[in-house]
Amino acid sequence: MDRPYVICHMLQSIDGRIAGNFFRNVATQEITSVYNQMSNKYDADAIVYGSRTANEIYTQGYISNSNQIHNVKTQKKDFIFMNEKTKWLVVVDALGTLNWNLDNLKNERLKDRNVIEILSENVSDTYTDYLRKLGISYIFAGKEKLSMKIALEKLKNKFHIETALLQGGGIVNASFSNENLIDEISLIISPVVDGESNIPSSFESSCFVKPLLQSTSEYSIVKTEILQRSGLWINYVKNR
Repeated sequence: MDRPYVICHMLQSIDGRIAGNFFRNVATQEITSVYNQMSNKYDADAIVYGSRTANEIYTQGYISNSNQIHNVKTQKKDFIFMNEKTKWLVVVDALGTLNWNLDNLKNERLKDRNVIEILSENVSDTYTDYLRKLGISYIFAGKEKLSMKIALEKLKNKFHIETALLQGGGIVNASFSNENLIDEISLIISPVVDGESNIPSSFESSCFVKPLLQSTSEYSIVKTEILQRSGLWINYVKNR
């Protein structure tokens, strides 16, 4: 395979929500620990987030000066930073908006990981210079719409990533799914119906996501397990 093996590992409510009030439910909080344990057990070379998820966990802020991130010619040359760390956090950040700094790069979750940003060619030189100074790698994967196929091929060839754990949000998940790039789905369902509107789900469309291919992926269940508090784990593998 000329790309990493991709496992989409998600925790959601019965009605497919991945954020909102259901996370405050006691059952969800207990099942979250199972979700995290399973994430660690997969021991993937890379974890893949969208920019919204990465911002919630790491940066808590976006670059405010929009002149730095729009309509500025870029060199379109990938940048690779490597040190003694052997694993990766990969963030799909099409327009280069995340406000990384030395403090949030010291987050405990990054103790054995370097960061790679997947960018569009519309990102400015100012932003890529900023990433280089922080020791954050970046790769380009398209112009108006990102190609996750190109991104995955670069992740394998340039960073030797063999397994990637895709953990949302919904837009980045859909960007992989629409190109038939998800090999396995690990879905943990909390026994809660959220019912809120305008809450992200596990797979969502976006102007940055390539249209759904005519030939979509089909999956077969290979394992199910009832968890504590009536949670459920369903493991799917893509049909070959």
